[in-house]
This record gives sequence, structure tokens and C-alpha cells, in this order.
Amino acid sequence: MSQAETGDSKDMLLSARGVFKTFGLNAVLKGIDLNVGKGEVLALIGGNGAGKSTLMKIIMGIYQPDEGELRVAGEKMNSFKPSAALAKGIYMVPQEPMLFPNMTVEENVLIGFKENTGTLRKRLVQIMDDIGWRLDLTRKAMSLSIAEQQLVELLRGLLRNARVLILDEPTSALTFDEVESLFKIVQDLKEKGIGIIYITHRLAEVFQIATHVAIMRDGVITLRGKVADFTREMLVKGLLPPNMDESEMKENGGSGCTINYEGLKPVFELQNYSGYGFEDINLKIYRERYWEWPGLWGPDERNWQLPYLEGIRSSRGRPFWTAGM
Repeated sequence: MSQAETGDSKDMLLSARGVFKTFGLNAVLKGIDLNVGKGEVLALIGGNGAGKSTLMKIIMGIYQPDEGELRVAGEKMNSFKPSAALAKGIYMVPQEPMLFPNMTVEENVLIGFKENTGTLRKRLVQIMDDIGWRLDLTRKAMSLSIAEQQLVELLRGLLRNARVLILDEPTSALTFDEVESLFKIVQDLKEKGIGIIYITHRLAEVFQIATHVAIMRDGVITLRGKVADFTREMLVKGLLPPNMDESEMKENGGSGCTINYEGLKPVFELQNYSGYGFEDINLKIYRERYWEWPGLWGPDERNWQLPYLEGIRSSRGRPFWTAGM
């Protein structure tokens, strides 16, 4: 094993070794090993229940592991408290930014600090200048887009000298243009040597923005390494249960019940429906039938079910109600 893999490299910002966590009789984490180095973006993928949230809560000091250790820049974490994680330079940007709507951008970023406001503001402006970000500090948070709110959360972390940033499904509520802007921000942070854990369900994003990838399933990491060493098919295989491939999943996707749709008219239909995160969706929904979408529950499903169908976001293809109503 290389130094990078064992977490001994001088460029290793975060290293988890043999992390176990059990709640009652439920073993949630079963010996997790994970590394994040300077300027690396680790894409962490896994379905609901894989253990991602529990692992992040341990890294953030909310939970204490039953076994194993965490090291930040080579120093072992002995205290598992959120304040200790922040002091070590670990900051998590939540999926839904938590800002005070009636406060300004500056007030939202500086809240919680005991230092002189003028000094903090100078540091904040310098951070924005260094990275090339432009955001009016006097704007109220309620006027910000989701992408701008995420930027405020990132500034909170950077002002706290964060060395490792955790981005939890950061593109789940973003438009295509906002996603592109976020990727530019992530690239800027990489160039500054910030280590990033990028939690996502979207395999396309792994190849767009990440340098490394790790797949969690049932409390273990089934696959990890440099993104350049993997194909999409290899990542999909890592997500599937043992001894199952994509073709088997498709073949076993039915309920075993045969329904005769001859003569029936659908009440709703999608034809070649596409948008960010999904492509060429075709389906028909009939009266007195329920529709189930199997697979990982991630933002891709939410993206087209609500904003696209309601016309909030632009899309390609045709959704329409039919005479079957």
C-alpha cells in the first residue's frame, strides 16, 4: 500500500482508519478506511442506508466511533465534538444551506465569531479576492439563489480556515448554469489545496469534478481509487449487491405480474424527456395503477418529478396529460 492509501503522506488532510459504528444491533459502519489529500475531490457515492451520513457525522464530531481513528493533517482526533472538528479545519456545507433570511451575507458569514468585526470583514474580503468570488456582502440572505446561499456556506467554512470541506449533494437544487458555477468554485478550491468530500448520486458528476471516488454499500467501501482508473460500468457494479450486474437488475425489475394494457389509455405520458441529470425518459401512467421508480433515491428523481414537470426548469421532450383522464 502506498503512503497515500495508508494516510501517512504529508499531503493527507483527512484519514479514517478502521471506523466502526453500531446503533443497538444495527452495524452501520463496518471498518471504513478513507483518505482525502490536498487539492483532492473525493466523490462519495452510496444509496440510502449505506452509512454515508453516519460517517460524515463522525468526521464532523457529532458521533464518536466505536472503533477506529481519524487523523487530520496527521494529528489524531481525540475529541469527537463539532467544535473540535471545526478547530481541526473540517466544515460541512449542508444540502440545504442554513442561513438567517433577514440578515445580510456578511452577518451570516461572521456570526459565531468573537473577533473584531472589522478584522473579520477584511479577512472575508481577502478570501473572496483570492479565489475571485463576487458577492455583495450587504444583500439579505432571503434574496440569494440556492447557489449563492451555498457560496455563503463555503465562505463560513473558509473564514474558519477549513482544510477539508464536505459538500452534501450540492447540485440537488441547482439549475444547469448554477451547477456549472459550482464546478468552477470547486475547481478554485482544489487549486487552493482544499480537500473536498463530494457526496453525490450522480455518476456523471464523478467524472466531471472528482479526482477520487469511493462507493459505500451496507456500511463498507466496496470500491475506491482515482476516478481515471474507473468507468461508469465499474462504478455501477460497485453500487449493486454482490453477484448482480446491470442486466440482472433490469431483468428482475418487474414484479412478475403481467398486465394487459391493450385498449387502455394512459392518463400521463413522458416522451424522450431530458434535463440535467437524466435523459430520454419514457413512461406511461394508467388509471388505478401505481408507478414505482426503483434504484438509488437521489436528486435525479426529485429533479424531474417536481421542478421540470411543473415548468420551473427547462427541459427537452414532451410531458402531457392524455384523454385517458
